[in-house]
Amino acid sequence: MGATSLTRGEFMVHTSITSSFQILHRPQYNHLHSLGSYGYCDPCYGETGTVSFESDIYSFGVVLLELISGRRAIDDTRLGDDQNVVFWASSVFKDMNKFKDIVDPLLEGKYHEGDLPKVVGIAARCVQKKVHRRPNISQIRSSSTL
Repeated sequence: MGATSLTRGEFMVHTSITSSFQILHRPQYNHLHSLGSYGYCDPCYGETGTVSFESDIYSFGVVLLELISGRRAIDDTRLGDDQNVVFWASSVFKDMNKFKDIVDPLLEGKYHEGDLPKVVGIAARCVQKKVHRRPNISQIRSSSTL
């Protein structure tokens, strides 16, 4: 879960798990431009224009939901809230009895059902709108010991 920095001349490109990148002017590191992959980008990015560790946690949650559900982050073949995996899956986050509803049918039940609440819970915490309510990577690591 690291980041990569590439240095070329007077600019440095910083990439992270979110597939976003920042072009930073050296040596002051003034933020010039930042982009993110649609569907993985933290909703707070639109408000603040900055990415953070919490943004990476949000993106991790999106990837985890993709793995659980077999759906893409954004699926233009679906309608309304079903297009966005976070919006679609959040309808079941409050009811553990519905967790099975978001599991990829291609798994054909070949997963440990006891782990499902833990994994869905981690994803749900990662994609919370309120940044301060998202777990940090240490909390994810300790809660993901299956």
